[in-house]
Amino acid sequence: MPHKHNEAPPAVAISATFTAEALEPTLGFWLRKLHLDFQIRFAPYNQVFQQLLDPAGLFAGNRNGLNVVLVRFEDWARFRDSTSIGELDEEVRHLESALRSAAGRAGSPMLVCLCPASPEFLSDASRAAFAARSEEALRSALRDLSPLHLVTAGEIQQLYPVPTYYDPHADELGHVPYTPEFFAALGTVIARKLHAHRTSRYKVIALDCDETLWRGVCGEDGPQGVGLDAGHLALQEFMLAQRESGMLLCLCSKNNAEDVDAAFQAHPEMPLWLEHFAASRENWEPKSANLRSLAEELGLGIESFILVDNSATECAEVQA
Repeated sequence: MPHKHNEAPPAVAISATFTAEALEPTLGFWLRKLHLDFQIRFAPYNQVFQQLLDPAGLFAGNRNGLNVVLVRFEDWARFRDSTSIGELDEEVRHLESALRSAAGRAGSPMLVCLCPASPEFLSDASRAAFAARSEEALRSALRDLSPLHLVTAGEIQQLYPVPTYYDPHADELGHVPYTPEFFAALGTVIARKLHAHRTSRYKVIALDCDETLWRGVCGEDGPQGVGLDAGHLALQEFMLAQRESGMLLCLCSKNNAEDVDAAFQAHPEMPLWLEHFAASRENWEPKSANLRSLAEELGLGIESFILVDNSATECAEVQA
């Protein structure tokens, strides 16, 4: 991957709440195997919040790479005499805020891995409930951040099941909480996400509104006059899943912007919200011109866009 002489080469930059250098062999193997020219760089030990908030830190200086945040909730209690569930909840809220701050100025996409807690931590019912609740709260709160992708402990184990993931002795001695097998699985997840991001030809889905995202014409039927049939619902759910996997969503529709805004606001039950769209063009210009304008705004090539529109005429105009 070429880069300018005065710029640091792109990196997989990793900050964790635990000692994570055991990832390097697996991650390095996959980077070589996939011909991805990235350095592997680790932030200082247990400096997640500092790296997320530091405008001159490892994450902030990483351009066109991948910033990786590895969080194990119980690590926030490691160096305290006692920690309540309320205090851990507060740390989760701080993490959400710090991730939002970092994502807003990121020069690289961010992968957040919520890593599994120890069996001892999960043996307490209140702590197990806290971990499950916190995963879902972060997923819901961060879903509107396009540069950020979140992977939960359950998703990691579903992709690469490791029956014995926890190493109590290494955790006690060096805060290395996982077995070599789990570190290999985690390194593979990171490499897989990086490869998908770098090799995807298409990066943006531009969506029409009337008779595509919903049934009806919002400018004629009014915001309450549009609705979701089963097909529209399925499309919105599919697009939301595409966004969560890393695609950008845009609106590109021949409407008045205020009519579209009113339709979204009138239907909070829709899977897609206005906040899910990275940019929008709601006007009466040709859609080919609007797609070029969106590409310029997002700094992407027009070839990276997919248009989803119910009108064959509009699709033909874009293809011409």
